[in-house]
Amino acid sequence: YDLDSDMRRLLAIRDFRAGGHGFDGIGLDIEWTRDVPNAAERNVRLIDLSRRLRAAVGDEALSAIPLPPVLIETVNPRYWPGFPWRELAPLYDVWMPMAYWSFRTQSSGYRDAYRYTEENVRRTRLNLGLPNAMVHPIGGTDNKSNDNDYRNFVRACVDSASIGGSIYDWRTTPMGSYSILRGVPG
Repeated sequence: YDLDSDMRRLLAIRDFRAGGHGFDGIGLDIEWTRDVPNAAERNVRLIDLSRRLRAAVGDEALSAIPLPPVLIETVNPRYWPGFPWRELAPLYDVWMPMAYWSFRTQSSGYRDAYRYTEENVRRTRLNLGLPNAMVHPIGGTDNKSNDNDYRNFVRACVDSASIGGSIYDWRTTPMGSYSILRGVPG
């Protein structure tokens, strides 16, 4: 909604230091639609913010954390129609789709951690027009997942040649599941 305010916050992340250490990169969470309900205007603003951010950080690592393609193309195409994948493609180094299979229903076919993760990685690359785009899917959430979900998530990350994978959120991930999640590439 307010690109100048967003930029100030993003630059504060870039410039943050504690004990001489800072962040290795910035990940832009791309999901909020309420303040700019018109998708075309939202796309223009997102592209503008992304270009400004890339110019400000130069070669520093930037990741896009978008809504997953399956959600905005199949499950709810009205959520963010015409998402500007191709325009954003050259501005981000890594793509981290929020592939939370646990938010899908069994009847949709997308409650399957493997299917939802693999299809979101594949569609992300297709939408970007970059068959080798670096993708790191985010799965979960954990209070609705089990070890079989985690095994399928890891398998999808490996099979899709993802550069890594993570689960949202770490606080609810059972300690016993970490041994399974260590199989994620990266």
